[in-house]
Amino acid sequence: MTLLDYVMRFPKAIFDYMVARAHKSAEWIALHVHARAAAAAVGMPDHEMLSLNGLAIAHSVSGDHDAAITCLEDMLRIARAEGDTSRLYLALNNLVIAHLRSGNVGESLRYGTELLNSPWVTGDPRNEGSARVTMASAYLLGQNYAKAIEQARAALPLCTEVGLRLAVASARQTIASALAGQGDLASSVAEYELALLAYRELDVPYLEGDTLLELGDVHHRLGQDGSARECWRAALDLFERTGSPRSTEALGRLADGTNPSGAQESPPGPTRVV
Repeated sequence: MTLLDYVMRFPKAIFDYMVARAHKSAEWIALHVHARAAAAAVGMPDHEMLSLNGLAIAHSVSGDHDAAITCLEDMLRIARAEGDTSRLYLALNNLVIAHLRSGNVGESLRYGTELLNSPWVTGDPRNEGSARVTMASAYLLGQNYAKAIEQARAALPLCTEVGLRLAVASARQTIASALAGQGDLASSVAEYELALLAYRELDVPYLEGDTLLELGDVHHRLGQDGSARECWRAALDLFERTGSPRSTEALGRLADGTNPSGAQESPPGPTRVV
């Protein structure tokens, strides 16, 4: 299960709970540490890899990206030794995300390139589509906007074909962010609106808030301050409802009437919350 799949499968029971109350991640970490040790002791590599993946998610939610990367590297090592291509895909895809969350674009792209060039990814729309979405986010963080748009647009038909609705929304948001980075603000607004519609249908409030925050920034750049404030206020409401630390960013924009840093926001989609 990729991190994208995890969000889609457990949008309320686990993931919202973990994101809104990150201090509870310690309980999940302890559970998976015990499960991994038990699996290793009896020689069950598949269960050990699943526990390592769970540990990586828990560490990422708690903000310890280095620990998450260590878990995923251990998982990758076991998957290579076992010749388990499904777990190999999972480890590589999640390493792209983990390094992206830690801000290491180079490592994110390195793992992503290996993933996309793998024969068990090419031709599989679910695996390839998901991988291209995460690669697009990596290119976005590296401010390679053309590559980000290229990867995200390539992902759209693949993810749509297999019903990866959250990945489709994330790809739309990546395209919107990249278009804004290129200065094509009108096209950016149109893509943000599509992403917003998708997140609302999926009921993913923290990603809807991220999108509204960015859309507000684009409206501000267009001189549409009323629309900008409307977006920032809606984002603040969602951040406060989900306990997101990004509420301080929304408050800052509403207080100052501008993006204080003037910088491109962090990349969209699940990479923000994992």
